[in-house]
Amino acid sequence: MPVINSSNLSVRYPSLDKSKAKINNTQSKQSNHSNPINTYIDFNIINQALKAQALAKSVSFTGYKEVQTFDVPFYDDLKGKFYQLDNGQKVIVIPRPGPTMLQTFVKVGSFNEPDNIRGISHFIEHSLFNGSKDLAPGEFNEKTHQMGAEINAFTSYDETAYYVKSIHNQQKEMDETVRLHANILQYPSFSQDQIEKEKGTVSSEIQMMSGGINSFMDKVMLNHLFGIKTNAKDLIAGSEENIKRLTREDVVNYYNTWYTPDNMTTVIIGDVKPDNIIKLVDKHFSSKNTKSNPQSKHYEHLNPIQKTRFSFIPAQGIGAGYARLGFIGPKNNDVKESLLSSALNIALTGYENALVPKLLAGQNIQARSATRVYSSNLSDPQVMTTDIQCEPGKEEDALNGFSSLVGMLKNKPLGDKEIKTIKGKLVDGLTRASEYSSYMTNLVGNAIVQHGDIKAYTNVLEAIDSITPQDIQEAARKYFDFTKASITVVSPVDSFSSGRTLAKKAPQDISFGSNLDKLKLGNIKNFELPNNVRLIINDNPNSIRSSSSVCLETEKLPPHKPGVAYILAAMMGKGSANISEQEFKDIADTDNIIIAPSVRTYSIEVETDNQAKNLPLALDLAKEIIYNPNLSEENFNKAKNEITFALKVAYEDPTQKAMHTLYRDHPYGYTVRSIQENIDKITLQDVKDLYNYFIQNSQAQTTITGPISKTAGLQDKIVKSMETVPQAKKYGHTIDFKVQPLDENKVNVTIAPVPQAQIIQMFDASEAKSVEDKAALTVLNHVLGGDMSSRLFQDLRTKKNLAYSVRSNFISNPVANQFMMIISTSTTDYMNGMQIPNNNFKKSIEGFKQNLQSLIENPVSQDELESAKLSVISKTIFGSESAAGKTHSINAGQEVNGKLYITQLLEAIDKVKPEDIQRVGQKYLTKPSVLSIMADYNTVAMNVKYLQDLGDLNIEQV
Repeated sequence: MPVINSSNLSVRYPSLDKSKAKINNTQSKQSNHSNPINTYIDFNIINQALKAQALAKSVSFTGYKEVQTFDVPFYDDLKGKFYQLDNGQKVIVIPRPGPTMLQTFVKVGSFNEPDNIRGISHFIEHSLFNGSKDLAPGEFNEKTHQMGAEINAFTSYDETAYYVKSIHNQQKEMDETVRLHANILQYPSFSQDQIEKEKGTVSSEIQMMSGGINSFMDKVMLNHLFGIKTNAKDLIAGSEENIKRLTREDVVNYYNTWYTPDNMTTVIIGDVKPDNIIKLVDKHFSSKNTKSNPQSKHYEHLNPIQKTRFSFIPAQGIGAGYARLGFIGPKNNDVKESLLSSALNIALTGYENALVPKLLAGQNIQARSATRVYSSNLSDPQVMTTDIQCEPGKEEDALNGFSSLVGMLKNKPLGDKEIKTIKGKLVDGLTRASEYSSYMTNLVGNAIVQHGDIKAYTNVLEAIDSITPQDIQEAARKYFDFTKASITVVSPVDSFSSGRTLAKKAPQDISFGSNLDKLKLGNIKNFELPNNVRLIINDNPNSIRSSSSVCLETEKLPPHKPGVAYILAAMMGKGSANISEQEFKDIADTDNIIIAPSVRTYSIEVETDNQAKNLPLALDLAKEIIYNPNLSEENFNKAKNEITFALKVAYEDPTQKAMHTLYRDHPYGYTVRSIQENIDKITLQDVKDLYNYFIQNSQAQTTITGPISKTAGLQDKIVKSMETVPQAKKYGHTIDFKVQPLDENKVNVTIAPVPQAQIIQMFDASEAKSVEDKAALTVLNHVLGGDMSSRLFQDLRTKKNLAYSVRSNFISNPVANQFMMIISTSTTDYMNGMQIPNNNFKKSIEGFKQNLQSLIENPVSQDELESAKLSVISKTIFGSESAAGKTHSINAGQEVNGKLYITQLLEAIDKVKPEDIQRVGQKYLTKPSVLSIMADYNTVAMNVKYLQDLGDLNIEQV
């Protein structure tokens, strides 16, 4: 369900599918596993992990050959190299400036598992991090953490992938990175004690993922389309019963079958020299276990459907209706048809004026079409899906509308304007992905692993350019066969009758300081304009995209009521007083400009992200939206209706409740409930009052990143353009914000039927105004719960096996700061077919207390401190790869003496000492806090006395 985050006044909608399982403790969700050629990319998607065992051999060179040199799309004169080691492993290297991404894809996933061991691929992914030939359990995490690297892995239906991302590019550093990566993949230990230990962690993850609509609908769809049956809760993670039954022999045999060099593809993208890096890969990926017996490999048998199948499922506790349409798509190895399926998806739902949103405008119906790979067999078909979310009772209308649109598309080809837009969206998605080494590795790797041909990546621009209206029309006719489809509807019980009606009708030694200069934002110039607008132009000659931010910020709290900011933001997304919503959508679609207006507590902002050539147009649109919004009664009613629907499928999570306790009636404390209760009372005048306050009382800043110097006169044009906007307050104010501190600990408990207890302990740290204190809290957070090497993770997950997901978080902005510890823990154990209560709930809360207290009372070691610093600088650099990321970094805070806030912060982090961590911990994290909990009735009932002893207890039931 969507979560409305009241701290930044944004609405976050969920993906309608779960199809990847992650090892990353900072989030555990599954995401749409879209065709990698489908460059209309869902950027919520990244990565997770699987692993296994082989007989250790001494390091030796296997030899390699260069298969081809290729041009890298969008990068002038940039050449990539495709190699193959003598043992069969494929290696692709792209020497692109920026962070280095090393990722290995193994062509095996849950569709290679017999149902009695469903989940073993995901289990092996976890196990590969638990010790190998040269690395003790946890040593891989520790060493990569010391290098400031980011590590993760994912398991999907058809593949498993592992990556290391680092800011380092020197030969010695890369040698160690490749060595560590290769060691866990080739020589895992699979010790019996680590296998048993990991069973608890994986079982906890399965509990956390169980019960979701998306996973359930996926199982139903695959049963409809291919007759696939399973007893597992989740098709990727498996079941707790399967995991508990796994033996070491099962794990070793499965690993030896699939983890062979000829079944692996390694992609390296970053600031490296191909001739040097391939020698390192050849040196360390030296396994001679070249080929397994194909007859020993299992592939899920895909028996295509011969007639349409329907399922209608009543569900309580959901505020919307959901529908999923599934169709048999092109074969995995048909590169051209795969691209056409992606183009067809975009034609239907991939942009503002696409067929579906255009037809269903104003009906609170959201739809997304995608093409997904399920099987690792290249000759097997993909699946084309359309996911729909709508008002309860509107499922039939949405499905019938979609069916009629497909019928029109089959009968009449698209026009030249639509084809130009679709091609533009495909290219635009590729440029967005090509800004990030991590997304590029997925594009390159999946071209080979999922489609069997690197041309799916290298020739994609030519293939996009060749698409014709007739190609898309024929693809619709070929794949959208409503006589052989899967249709699944999940709906609240009280609107289930419409589903029945439809059924009747339907057809190491590393210095931190030396890495500060690796944050390369660009050539930054500041302009103080006569109208008091502060203009920052960041010239980045090598950038392939541009971004802009036009922002108005006030120093005092504007007039506020719960929900008004939401409606204003929605209205700003519907054109302007001079440009209709339809015209606005046409421009955005045709010129591939992403425009994102937002309204926060103290500011309104319009951000743009686009191909570099469209920067002037994008900036004009941003100015138009923020200075000339459409504040008509009609637009107000449309926006209010959309927000009201979004609130129906939203829920209050423990974070919101904690924020409400800390900030009460301040907008930072608004929750879903408070907005729901007030939404009907909001008037157009409320919205106008809020907007006018910003216009009359704000300072203004515009930040632009892109290849400005590549276009003669562009800088002068931008300056003149921003000189025409209204006068602003003089830049440089400080926001007036004070928090009434808590006088005692607060304990908020919500009783709900959740599979795991969600526990958050939150401290307000808004008094931390200095950059030095924020730097120390940032490092403290990383040591405590920032990644898999952190204290909370190592203690509560690795040692005590209390949870799959545990972390801490420090949220800092110029106004308010929050520090929190977060865990989702299973409160029962599965034994002999029964759920038996355990003591994880209390252990988790005590674990928070003990780890935080230890960090405050005992100085961190210098090694731990330096590793944390390096990780923070690395993550900052990772976040600044794209043009939009650079703009965000520049806007992170106010300059001081001509120095960017992000630079001040990193320099302060470099100076943090162990005593600084103790000081800020004692100062900000020992005062009263909020413990916010969501758990089932039995868990709460068993722990009432314990909770009463922790503080002022408030319990409510949903």
